Amino acid sequence: MITHSSWKLLTCLQIALLCVQENPNDRPSMLEVYSMLENENTAEIMTPKKLETFSKKAHEDEQNKATIGLEICSSNDAKISQL
Repeated sequence: MITHSSWKLLTCLQIALLCVQENPNDRPSMLEVYSMLENENTAEIMTPKKLETFSKKAHEDEQNKATIGLEICSSNDAKISQL
């Protein structure tokens, strides 16, 4: 059973997802966000597009961090006992 507060939370999450769309043209303006938050009719809230690129970007970032970390570790030949 969805309570009124759960429904409001889901509405806020849907609006938040709209605000982080990859293409800036797909994002609502602040006036539109305000209207969506004030309006009780969720039928007027747009549906966010699938966020596939966020997971791809996060995976690429993790790979880059790992590569950079390996480069940093491998570029220094000093051993702890030498410090």
